[in-house]
Formats: sequence, C-alpha cells, structure tokens
Amino acid sequence: MKCPARYQFCSGFRKQAGKSTVTPVQRQIEEHEQCEERRLSIIVPTLDEERLLPALLSSIELQGFHDYEVIVADAGSEDGTLEIAKKHGCRIVVGGRLPGIGRNNGAKAARGKYLLFLDADVVLPGDFLRTVIDEVENRNLGVASCQMIPLSSRKFDSVFCDVLNGYFLLSQHIYPHAPGFCILARKDINDAINGFDERIRLAEDHDYVNRARKYGAFGILRGPKVFVSVRRAETDGRLNIIAKYLLCELYRIAIGEIRTDVFNYKFAHYNRNGQNKVHNRTDSAFHLFCGKELMNKANLVNLLEIRRGREL
Repeated sequence: MKCPARYQFCSGFRKQAGKSTVTPVQRQIEEHEQCEERRLSIIVPTLDEERLLPALLSSIELQGFHDYEVIVADAGSEDGTLEIAKKHGCRIVVGGRLPGIGRNNGAKAARGKYLLFLDADVVLPGDFLRTVIDEVENRNLGVASCQMIPLSSRKFDSVFCDVLNGYFLLSQHIYPHAPGFCILARKDINDAINGFDERIRLAEDHDYVNRARKYGAFGILRGPKVFVSVRRAETDGRLNIIAKYLLCELYRIAIGEIRTDVFNYKFAHYNRNGQNKVHNRTDSAFHLFCGKELMNKANLVNLLEIRRGREL
C-alpha cells in the first residue's frame, strides 16, 4: 500500500507535512497503519559512515521508484552517521559487529515484499530500483545481485571489477556469488533461510545466496551496475585484497564456510583508524564523479547521467 503524497519518502514512520492537531502517539499510529506495507525495504548496515552515506541516500532519493523504506542498521557510530540517517528520514535499528548481523536486524524490521541489502559506500545509478524490481519479477527470480563499477579513475580497478563481474556471471548457475554491497531477495525467502548466517566471518553473502536459491531462482541482474567504493583496496592494498579473495574462494570450495578469523578480514577499519590519506582518496573519487560537494543532489545527478558514457 503506497503512502499518501503528504508523507516524505525514505522513512518507515513518515513525517507529515504541515501542522497537525493530533498527538505524536496518534500520528505515529496513523503513519504506521498507512505505511505498513512497502514493495521494497532497503537495508544499510553502518558504522561511522558520515563521509559516504549521504551520497547513497541522495542517489536513492533521486530514483523514479518511491515505494520503499530505508532502514539503517547502525553498529554504534560515533560520528554523524545517525544524524544523517535521521535527516534523510531513515528508520534506525541496532546493527552488529559483522554486516550480517545488521542486515538480519534490518530484515526483521522490514515491511517490504523485497529486501535490498546495500553497503553504505555504494551509489545507485538512475532508475536503478525500478529497473531491478522489474527484472526480478520478469525473470521470476527469488534472489539476485548486480554487477559493479568502481568509483575510481584507476584502470586497475576497472579491470579488476570487470573480471569479478565476468566470474560472477559465469558461475551464477553453478556456484552463485553475490557481493554484499548489493543483494536483492524476496522477504519470504530471507525468512525461510533465517537470513544471513551470523557465525560466518567472511563471504556470508555468498553463503546467503547459495542457501536462498533452494527457495527461488538466483541470477545476476542484467540491468544497471552499481557504483562501488574502492576504499578497502586503498586501505588493505590491491594485491593483498586479490590474494585474500582467491584464498577465500579456495577455502570455501575445499573446506567450507569461513567461521574463524583465519583471513583476518576487518570491517570498518578504514573509518576508525584515522586513515586520513585513504579517506581523502576515497572522498576525491566521489568528488570526481559527484562534484565538489557530496551533499549536493544536483551534482549527484551528473554521476547518474555519466553511466552510459563510461560504463565506466
């Protein structure tokens, strides 16, 4: 059921435009009743994401598709993440030290038929939401992922993402992979498999789609690609990341899911270790595509429009 136009998009409990004589409790009940059902719930795990979260939320708000809610699963941010989420009207739930925990908590609070799990450092191209929902329904998919475009001017990053895109496409019907920065699943399927396995330390996203495909077909979407940050590569080193991903793949094939810290794979360390050089390079990449000010939606439109010309 779509919310009336007087409610701002992007929140679960919408803020009503204009003044009202009803009490806050009555307003909350009214808004809950009118906005209880959504077609899509977007779930974003966060931990100190004030630098990049605005670009994602702005790209969501610029979409032509509006039958959604945004749920931010925060793991204890100490910067301005929560204020940004509130400013954009997002619902906020408690996250966890691993992304899978945050995704699960967000899914439990979700009211959408579909769940879209996104990382805080991605940016959606124009009309992405409508396109992927239409493709999932036309192909009768129960769970899906998409291809990626790096927010980087380095040729190495473009080639690396192209290789990953090709590998994911080739293996999708045999041994599915779905990077956690973009996974779309029907909520009933997510509930049937009890969401992400919170015991898995690395590649829980790949495990998720492998279990989910038993309840509905899996596919890599052919529509628009998602813009992704390369901050992990900047922080950990590109060759180190490639080696770690290769070893991770071999481990999963030979032994099984990764339930220990054998690969010492950290999360959000690029946010909390004061790595200003990495932050500056990451911010510069976003500035390159978005303009001088990340918060400016008009500049973000330029990012969404150049997709066709760059691809990337």
